[in-house]
Amino acid sequence: MKPAHRVTTVLRLALLGAVLSAAAAGIVATRRTDPPHPTAPPSRLVRPGRSVDLLCDLDAAHESAPPRREARMAPACPGAPPDSSARVVPVGDDRRRALVLRADEVFEADITPGDADVLRFWAAVRGLGDELDVRVTLGEGEDAQTWERHLATHERWVHGELPIDDAGAATRKLRIETKANRPRDRDARLAFGAPRLLRLPRPEEGGAPNIVLYLIDTLRADHTPMYGYERNTMPRLNAIAGNGVVFDRAYSTAARTRPAAASALTGLYPSRHHARLGRGISFEEDTLAEALRRNGWSTWAYVANGNVFAPGFAFEQGFD
Repeated sequence: MKPAHRVTTVLRLALLGAVLSAAAAGIVATRRTDPPHPTAPPSRLVRPGRSVDLLCDLDAAHESAPPRREARMAPACPGAPPDSSARVVPVGDDRRRALVLRADEVFEADITPGDADVLRFWAAVRGLGDELDVRVTLGEGEDAQTWERHLATHERWVHGELPIDDAGAATRKLRIETKANRPRDRDARLAFGAPRLLRLPRPEEGGAPNIVLYLIDTLRADHTPMYGYERNTMPRLNAIAGNGVVFDRAYSTAARTRPAAASALTGLYPSRHHARLGRGISFEEDTLAEALRRNGWSTWAYVANGNVFAPGFAFEQGFD
């Protein structure tokens, strides 16, 4: 193996090995067998430090088809019908799974918080210089918690959070309202992104570990200190290597970025996941991010490589 490729595959396999070690403890990715839109309210016995993804449940309760522009975007829920309002929505260069709502819309759904502490989400307005008033309410009457913002397209994704006091097993009403104050804003859309119920970690109970899978492309092994280079060109990564396992011999499933990265995320050979030149990961395959999300992790990806980030390659599967 050429040195230019060697450290890339070493780091991929070393970090993937750490993740799969966690998988062996009960986070194993399996082929998708559960229905994409459960009919029962979400199960909300949230473990410490874990979260529950609400997006597909909200999509099942949303009866309107998405606007035409968003209908062309990739669906965010596996197996969703063509009129699904849950889409992978780009705001600038940041794509997130979101429920798409129109201007002047009121959407309601029942959720069961269980022992969750907070409802977290992201909100963004799509349109050309458009603005919307957005109100998100959890609960009813005196116990209701409300998040209100005037959002404009230039703000991109804005973080929102609502506390859940004494959640117990009670069902709560989630209400999302959008209001256009100008005629020009009536074509604006709200992207209600990555809604999750989260139970915060308790020191006495322990929590789920954070997992980082860090991939570096086309890095020369002979210019890294963990492989004997005299200059400390990568001090932080070298510190991680000092406390972990570094492989002297490692092999990639492919010599190109896209199929090799897809193998790291699926555990499959390129002949199975189909991510090759001009093609991305098949939606039929289960990714590591999907398995983690099903088991309560919030999943995020920060990418600076068009070989995997470009729309249509489906590497966003499973990422919030």
